[in-house]
Amino acid sequence: MEGVMVSADSRIPIVIDTDPGVDDCIAILLANSIEEFDLRAITAVSGNVDVRWTLRNALFLKERYGLDCVVAKGAEKPLGGRASHDAGAVHGKEGVGAYRVPEVSCKPDSDRAWDVIYREAVRAGGRLRLIAIGPLTDIAIALEKHPDLPQLVDRLCIMGGGRFGNVPESGNIAEFNIYADPQAAARVFEAFDVHMAGLDVCFKAEFGEAELDDLISLCDDDFLESLFRHMRDAWIENGLAVNIPYDSVGILQACSDPIVSYRKSCADVIADEASPEDGRTVLMPYREGRNVVFEGTEIDKPRLMAMLKKAISKANKAVEAGRGVL
Repeated sequence: MEGVMVSADSRIPIVIDTDPGVDDCIAILLANSIEEFDLRAITAVSGNVDVRWTLRNALFLKERYGLDCVVAKGAEKPLGGRASHDAGAVHGKEGVGAYRVPEVSCKPDSDRAWDVIYREAVRAGGRLRLIAIGPLTDIAIALEKHPDLPQLVDRLCIMGGGRFGNVPESGNIAEFNIYADPQAAARVFEAFDVHMAGLDVCFKAEFGEAELDDLISLCDDDFLESLFRHMRDAWIENGLAVNIPYDSVGILQACSDPIVSYRKSCADVIADEASPEDGRTVLMPYREGRNVVFEGTEIDKPRLMAMLKKAISKANKAVEAGRGVL
């Protein structure tokens, strides 16, 4: 649907539950540039870094780029009193690499994330596409408080899981977003049909140095430029797999025009702190009676690249127009 004018009434209402996060910030700006999306809310959960930073980063994006949505605070810690795991070593202490975020003046919504998610689902009348690109804690709490949520959501899209992992502490059998709160993930997979951008499909979108340099060259906005530089430099200098636009792949699952291809599967999440497989997503062929996991298998990478370039252009124009913090 890119390049096609979409009337306001026909746009797809979306809520993004996220833990910004270098690639999360890029993914949010990507979502904001897709004409068919009506971004209703960003809900910030603890994950890549503590929720005080993920919330601050989401508010910064809203203010800097003039995002027409609410921002709400999500969960501070995983369910069940589990120890928190973060990815500050990858994303930087405050989640945005070395960039120094200025003080923001906009405030979060008076409702917490789980109630905002439900509120927007009701408001959308069954059309909401809920995109979760961080740990699934907020979605699980929303389920507990509002058991009818799955019936009100048109599509749940997540970035998480996979047939291999990226968390060294797990022996690389668990993916970070699932490992950060396996109990929440297990509840979500039991309640929803899920469109899943796991590591398998995300790695097919990996960027090489020349591709990242191309994106960097288009950035007039110093914040967005710093994010792409972080993706490139942390990968080249430290061997971190941050040259992969994980969360942008997660966002694209909500598009009406297929950009991600799937196979029909089902999944169990191992949520047992005593198990060496804690946090692992066990994917298997679909069985009747199970919730469906639409498991991402392929990504139209040229379209992803073109859409990111469009997002950069829109972000440049927003900052140039002085719509937010300069």
